[in-house]
Amino acid sequence: MKNERIYALLSEFYNHQEPVGASTLKNTLNMSQTSIGRALVSLENLGFLEKVSNKGRIITSKGILWYEKETALLDKQSIANDLIQGQKNTSITKLKEAIYVRKLLEPQAAGLACMNATDEDLERLVELINKYIDCISKAQEADDIDLKIHLRIAELSGNKTLFMLLTLLLTEDKTYMDFSKVALPTFKPENSATLNHSEILRAVITRDSQAASEAMLKHLEKIEDALDIAV
Repeated sequence: MKNERIYALLSEFYNHQEPVGASTLKNTLNMSQTSIGRALVSLENLGFLEKVSNKGRIITSKGILWYEKETALLDKQSIANDLIQGQKNTSITKLKEAIYVRKLLEPQAAGLACMNATDEDLERLVELINKYIDCISKAQEADDIDLKIHLRIAELSGNKTLFMLLTLLLTEDKTYMDFSKVALPTFKPENSATLNHSEILRAVITRDSQAASEAMLKHLEKIEDALDIAV
């Protein structure tokens, strides 16, 4: 039996305070009474339900545990889907909401990367940042490299949850490209993102966690300012 059907059936028992029979379930579920009867026997065999005389069945402690775990999982999936749908809206308001979250997470990631990354990891990150700076200096598009830098720093933080959150936030439906499309055209040369990346680079090379966090925050604040200009 599929989890969706198990969940639908157990939901009826979980939400009732008394035994439930097949005839009652027939009125709320799009299933025949015969199909419901077979399903209830299966759930009883799994230990999720138990029969109470001729009144019907009740959910067991094992069934409650399964149902509550599945509910928690579905809630997490719903939150993730809401976040994804929100990122598909490329309005300035949505980008501002995203930059707010980035300001909370990415400075922490930069500081942690200085502490947790290996020397080889940092050397590769430096190469990536230098490649980005070189592209910008030649007026070449480098949005994809910029995205790789931010995700690489998050990965090197050693915090998998932080990395997954930023990956979801920045990559779904090309959200990071929307930041570039909306914000970067407003940058003046003296406020260019290149300068900010150079500051991040210097902090990373010296493993200065505080400086790296501050440089990342400054970089994100420049993007936030550009979003305000773009309104």
